[in-house]
Amino acid sequence: MFGWICSAIVGGLVLCVWFLTNRLPRVTKGNVGIVVGIICDSPEEDKQVKADFIERLRELIQQGEGKFQLLELPSWSLRNIGEAGAVPHYLNRTHGHFMLYGRVRKRNVDGREAHFLNFEGA
Repeated sequence: MFGWICSAIVGGLVLCVWFLTNRLPRVTKGNVGIVVGIICDSPEEDKQVKADFIERLRELIQQGEGKFQLLELPSWSLRNIGEAGAVPHYLNRTHGHFMLYGRVRKRNVDGREAHFLNFEGA
């Protein structure tokens, strides 16, 4: 009996920790939220896009006078981004006002590697 109770408590703690660490970020009150969701072909590209594109976008947003906040959605949460009604769901969950989403693909063009960015906004 004691073993079942301990197992239930440990399971509940693991569930709480998972829930707290895997939830979507939210825009803080009083800010205009710009949500960015980008899907890449590989984890290496994902890191590179975040280092180059997202950080530069964050710098440009912070230069302005307004209270803008840039939220980046984690890759695991973007599985259904192309489905109808997905974008309003993400904006509602994050309390965002505008969403920039799309896919980055690496292709060979004229013998050189190039990144193709296909974005949409809502």
